[in-house]
Formats: sequence, C-alpha cells, structure tokens
Amino acid sequence: MSGSRTLISAATVLLLLQLVVPAVTSPVSGELHSFPYHLRDVFLFDKEVAGILRHIVPPTPESERYLESYAGTILDAMTAGGDVLDEAILGNPLQVFALIKRMVLYWPRLKDAVYNTTKAKERCHDKTENCDAWIRERGCDAQHVDTICPYSCGFCQVEESNPGLKAAENRTVLPSKADLDGAAQSLALLQRVYLLPMKHLVNGRILDTDSSVRLTTWDILRVARASTDAGRWVNAWVWYNEALSDVSDPEAQGHVSDLLDSVEHQHDLNWREDFAWRRDDNQFRSPLSAVPRQKPESCVYSDLCRGDTSKLRKRIPSGAPQCHVSSRGSSLLVLQPVQWEHLSHDPEMVIFPNFLSDEEIRIIIYISRGHMTKDPGSGGRQSHQVFLANTSHPSILRLSRRIEAVTGLFAHEEATEKEAAGDPLKVRYYGTGGHLNPHVDVFAKHLNSTCDGNPFCSLSGDRMATFMLYLNDVEAGGNTAFYNNDVAITPKAGTGVFWYNLKRNGEYDRRMDHGGCPVLLGSKWVAVKWMRENLNFLRRPCSTNPEE
Repeated sequence: MSGSRTLISAATVLLLLQLVVPAVTSPVSGELHSFPYHLRDVFLFDKEVAGILRHIVPPTPESERYLESYAGTILDAMTAGGDVLDEAILGNPLQVFALIKRMVLYWPRLKDAVYNTTKAKERCHDKTENCDAWIRERGCDAQHVDTICPYSCGFCQVEESNPGLKAAENRTVLPSKADLDGAAQSLALLQRVYLLPMKHLVNGRILDTDSSVRLTTWDILRVARASTDAGRWVNAWVWYNEALSDVSDPEAQGHVSDLLDSVEHQHDLNWREDFAWRRDDNQFRSPLSAVPRQKPESCVYSDLCRGDTSKLRKRIPSGAPQCHVSSRGSSLLVLQPVQWEHLSHDPEMVIFPNFLSDEEIRIIIYISRGHMTKDPGSGGRQSHQVFLANTSHPSILRLSRRIEAVTGLFAHEEATEKEAAGDPLKVRYYGTGGHLNPHVDVFAKHLNSTCDGNPFCSLSGDRMATFMLYLNDVEAGGNTAFYNNDVAITPKAGTGVFWYNLKRNGEYDRRMDHGGCPVLLGSKWVAVKWMRENLNFLRRPCSTNPEE
C-alpha cells in the first residue's frame, strides 16, 4: 500500500471511529498530570495567560510569581530547542507540577486583572514612562525582556475583556486542587521508585536532566501531605524529613515535627508482619516506634523498575542459541521469518525485536490518539486506553494474524464472545508518572476459581496468553517488571513480548504477576493482544505433568 493511500485510509478510519468510539473525556480528578491531551491544552492556555500578565501595570505578587515560574518553563523549552509542547516539557514531572501549581494557586487570583488588560492600539495616557529604568529596577535581562519580564511599555490597562482568552479557558479542562495533589503524589512515587536524590529533585534535576523548576518548602510539604492523604507512609516520612531540614524557624520546625510524628504513628498502626515485600515498599522493615530513623528499603518490583542488574536474570534453554530467526512453524512466515529470543524458559517468555514497522506504529497511534479514555480499572492505574477491533484498519487485522502465526494461538475476534479467541487490541498511553501497579492479566484464575458465572470470561475463557507491543522508546522509566520472575523489559519501539498467563493445567501462573513501572521522563505507548483459552485448548495441550 502506498504512503498516500495509507494516510487516506487512516483518516477515513478516524472519521468512522468518531461515530463509534467515545471522544476524549475529562480526566478523572487528580490525574490531569498524566492525561496528555488535556495537559497540552493547559500548557497552551498557560502561554496565553503569561503573554497578557507581562502587560499588567503595576505587577502584583501573584503575577510576578506566575511569570517567574513560567519564565523557567520557557527557558527550558528554548534549551530543548522546542516550545512548551515539546516532550522535554510535557514529559517532565517537575514542569507538569509547576504548571498545575500556577493554574491552581495563582490563576484564580489573577483572572480579574487579566480579563481587563489588553494591548493598546495607540499611545495610552497612563503608559509607563522611563521604560529602561523600569526594567532595570526589576532586574530584567534586556535580552529576554519580551519573553520573560513583565514589560509594560506601549501597553495600558483599559476596561475591556479578553474574549479570546475567555474562550480558551472555557474549552480547556483546568486543573483542580485534587490535580495538584495528584502531581505531588507522582513526584513522591518517582522519587521513591527510582531513588532520586532529594537535593537533586528539589533543585530541578532528574537523573541527568536539569530544569529551572525549584521546589519550595511549601512544595515539599504539599508532596508530603498528598502522600499522607494517599496512605503512602514511607513517601510522606521521606518528604516531611526533607521539609524539616529545609525550615529554620523554630515554630515551623515544631509544626513539621508534629506532622512527622503523626505519619510515624499511622505507619506503625498499618504495619504488617506478612507484608508483600516483592511488590510493594510502603512500610519500613520494623515499626518506627521500635526502630526509629530507619532507612527506607526498596522492594523487588522497584529494583526491577530501576533496572538493578543484581535483580535481573534470563533463563535460557540449556544448549540452545539465545537469538533465533525462523518462521516459528508457521507457513505464513516462511518467506518472512521473524527474530525472536527466549527471555525466560520456565515460565516461557519470548521477545520479538522489530516485530512492528514504523508505519504500523504510526497507524496505531494515529487512530488511537484522539480517543483515549481513563483506564477504568482499580488498583493504581494511571494510564489511558482505547480498544481497536480488527476492523478498525487493515493493519490491525494483519497484525492480529501475524500474532497468531508467531504464537501458534488463535486470536480472532467474532460477533459473539463465545466464538472469540482474542480480545480487540488494547492501546495504552502513559503520561508523566503514568504507571500500572502490580497486577494480573487474567479475570478469575488468579483467585483459584473458574470462569463459571464470571461475565468477563464465562463464554470465551480466561486470558490464556498476552502479546504486548511497545510503540515508542521511553526516555527514562516505564519498564515492565515481572517481580515474581525477576525479569524486567525495557520499552523499545517495535518490540513484541509474548507470555502465557496460565499453566498447561489451566491454573494461573503466579510468576506472571507484573506491573508497568512509572514513566520518569517522557511518555509511553503500548498495545496489548490477549488470547482466550476456550478456542485455544487444543493449541496448547495439557502436559503429562499435572503441575505444569
């Protein structure tokens, strides 16, 4: 298919999807920071607000704080060679936190002044005189006057509104206090999982990436309080201790100490001897009342998220080559064999480099981009999703057939669930701090139960196997971590990964518990195809060993 015909086909499908797929919805309160398209709108609105704030005379404390914060965003965008919609800004959790802070704390106090300020067509009678002296008095660098300083020369305040800005505000989903708390919790999560040095983080540094954002004592307390409200006691303890070291006023120190004592008390009340250390690290090894000032420890899941090599291992079949190029036993692939490699032999996990072409990736993202909705699942899911049926685009159907060829399993969709062997392709997007906490891919078998009576799998069976595809490279973070199997997969565009969720005897394989690690910098796109067990029972027959 030619490139032009591909684009026409994708555009046609997009129009059809608008009729059958729900459009982008408002994000769930508290998660705007990880919702990509609304976040882009907020950054654009922020840019318009800053452009008008520069002309408010006289400046107010709120407008100066707003512009000081916005100036850092602009400088970082210029350094990255782009604008505020560049991935370097949209994909940086510190920049996102600063944006939401501007919108939640400063914007409500500035609205009246902003909506009554406009550019004058002629010289105003109340124009600020002595512009150069006015600039020097505020310490502006003349080189950046137009983009940074609240430069008022040639402008004046008049009793007119800004209808363009009002229209932009009406069509933009602006963040709330819950969203500010969500962005704060995201910072705490990222610091904890990736062991980011606190001094680096509060001074705008994440790994080797520097920004102009600086976290104030108020910001640190906001993160600590948000972590407390979320019941993340170790995170709250870390950030309250940082706040305590940051304040010098005795009265303020006493207040922070009281908050820290409360967190330690709550931690001990919730402390459990049988804590699931492999997948979570929301407690210290011992109650703080028994062993004060403990050092927070990392769980296996977090180790794998960081790519800690001491926790990683591959199990390769003895005597077998590590990398293969073959048809995988499929006649469809004889003339176009695939690369594959065992990531783990027991349980079986196979990785397929370059499984998707760049064009296929573009098509999948293109027809998904405008239709993502919040993942409705529970249990720590900060991602957005859409399901694409095989009929969505010829490329989706071809992809489904190729997955069938390399796995040896049926994956087709049918009009009725009873006749279906696979689910529609699920496309997921993870924004700033986006993650999927440790979970299972099955509906019922992990509970040692059958699908009888379960509305999700009673007709077609449970999800026997998973084929996951990475649609982009992630700047930092975003691994897929199998914490019961000591395996972590780093996202790489075009790579496919296959594993069985069920053993041959039909029971769930606990070694396949996994999670989507938080995105530290950038964003992450994946697509997932699940194969059901009922129509595939002869494709993977039972073993003579009843335990397999």
